[in-house]
Amino acid sequence: MGKRYKKATTSVSLSKVRNFRVFVVGAVNLPGTYTATAVDRVSMIIDQAGGFSPGASKRNVQVRRRDSSAAIADLYRFSVTGDLEDNPYLLDGDVVAVPLCLDSVGVFGAVGVEGYYELKRGDRISDLVELARGLVSDVYMEKAELVRFRENQETPERLFVDLTKAVVEKDHEHNFALQSDDVLLVRHIPTWHPEHLVEVRGEIFFPGHYSIEKDKTYLSEVIERARGFKPDASLSEAKLIRTLYDQTLDLEFERLKEMSVADMNEEEYAYFKAKSNQLHGVILVDFQKLFLMDDKSKDVLLKHGDIIDIPTVRRTVNVSGQVKEPGAIQYKPGKKTDYYIDRAGGYNWNARKSKVRVIKGSTGQWLKPSKVKRIEPGDTVWVPEKPERNYWELFKDFVSTTAQVATVILVIDQLRK
Repeated sequence: MGKRYKKATTSVSLSKVRNFRVFVVGAVNLPGTYTATAVDRVSMIIDQAGGFSPGASKRNVQVRRRDSSAAIADLYRFSVTGDLEDNPYLLDGDVVAVPLCLDSVGVFGAVGVEGYYELKRGDRISDLVELARGLVSDVYMEKAELVRFRENQETPERLFVDLTKAVVEKDHEHNFALQSDDVLLVRHIPTWHPEHLVEVRGEIFFPGHYSIEKDKTYLSEVIERARGFKPDASLSEAKLIRTLYDQTLDLEFERLKEMSVADMNEEEYAYFKAKSNQLHGVILVDFQKLFLMDDKSKDVLLKHGDIIDIPTVRRTVNVSGQVKEPGAIQYKPGKKTDYYIDRAGGYNWNARKSKVRVIKGSTGQWLKPSKVKRIEPGDTVWVPEKPERNYWELFKDFVSTTAQVATVILVIDQLRK
């Protein structure tokens, strides 16, 4: 073309990819014959065959060629590293055979993903670490332990591994070849700098996680680093939550939980009620005195895992129970319980007025109205219902009791005569 048409420009393009047939057999969900092209790889034909069936080998997939040659597809390693050599192209007439997974090795400790992995012929320690997504930052490189279980031996063999030479330098003398059921134990550095973090959330200018020094950092320091509270912060309801508190089992409380309230004496019931209302993990801190009055005696040392929760101020008081219009009532400073009940439409006919209680939003305490110094935003006024009474049964009991008393009086009177 170039000799005859010297000024012509020639280009060649592929208008259609040739299709061919590939056979998929073994541990797949839909074994059979499938159509493939020269740009398809082994993983694509496995997907067409419905994916791997349970127990299938993902690292020893055999690709048998028409010329009697063969290739091995390591699709698990491909999914980890993206190395295309582990996921070869398909050729016309290939047979993709998926065997079962027969051998595995384990790795635990300072690696990205602990667990058991399928063993492929020729695997070494560095290959196993690669499958486990590498070593973590606080790994103890000088000495890992390879536990090897040999047939007919009760006590396993222990081989010590220098991870620098085995994994980094890949020195064959230290990068041992793996055998089925081997377990690699990779240690963490014991004195590695542990992270101590607390979380600040809610009405704070810079919420998020903050680092602390163990037994040195106080609550006020972290609030200062978070640039303080927003105008809508409710310090009366703010909480310090200790997620890693000592959860020592209270045997007395556990015993009382198995009893009915009717079987408890007065002291047992008081203890049970107090423990039931207790907010687990909440550290008592008076945020108002600490931050509004600068009372440093209220400051507390923070611990890893603490959560500083600063809710939005609530400008309402909730009225629930047996009132005509239960709901949130606009807060009015200085107003008493009766004011909020009146704003909620007043009592229902079945309201038990003598048992009205105020539930403090900041502490969860249940108080009689006479014991409440002041109603605050976020508090709840609870109006319970009168207990149902069967007056006919009460009347029958009264008549029966009266008859018994009259009978006793009559007998006594007869004895005197």
